[in-house]
Amino acid sequence: MHYAAGNDSGNDCVDIQKYLVEKGCEVDAQTADGWTPLFTACLVGHLASVQYLVSQGADPEKEETFGEEHNPRSLAQKKNHAAIVAFFDENDKRARPPPGSDASGGGAAPDPRGASSAAMRRAKADRPAPPTRSLAEQAVRTAMMSMSEDNKKKATADGTWGTLSWEERLRRLEDLGLITAAQKL
Repeated sequence: MHYAAGNDSGNDCVDIQKYLVEKGCEVDAQTADGWTPLFTACLVGHLASVQYLVSQGADPEKEETFGEEHNPRSLAQKKNHAAIVAFFDENDKRARPPPGSDASGGGAAPDPRGASSAAMRRAKADRPAPPTRSLAEQAVRTAMMSMSEDNKKKATADGTWGTLSWEERLRRLEDLGLITAAQKL
C-alpha cells in the first residue's frame, strides 16, 4: 500500500490502492516508524493518492513515531505540496458546520469523501478492529518495505512465497541474509 501511494505513475497507483483496499489492506497501516501510505503520498506530492486514501478513512493528522514530520498534513506543508495542503484545508471546511447552524448532528449524514480527519476518526471507530499482526509478520513486512527490488525477487524467486507462513518467510529472509537478528526485534 505504501509503495502504491508513493508511486507517481498516474492513476494506475490509485487503481492498485483500490484493489488492495478491496482485498482488506488497511489505509492507515503503519511502518515501524509510524508512516502510513498517506505520509508516503504527501512526501512525493501525489494528490490523487492523497484524495483516495482520505476518502477511504486515512487520517491526515495521524502522528508518526520517529523523525521530524509530525503528520501527513505537516509533511505536505514542509514539502510545499500546495495542492495537497489545499485539499486538506478544503476538507476541513466541508466538515465544519456553517456559522449559526445546529452542530448537534441532526439532519443528513455528512459525505465521508469531504469529511475532516476528526470525522474520519469517528467513522473509523465504528469499523471492526483490524486483525493483530504477529511479530514475524511485522518483521517481514518492515524488512520487505526497505528491501531493494533485487532482494525482493531473490526472496520470492521460487514461487512459494505466498504459501509460506510468516515464520517461514522470516526464516527464508534470514537464510538468504536479507534480514538480521536486530531487524527481527
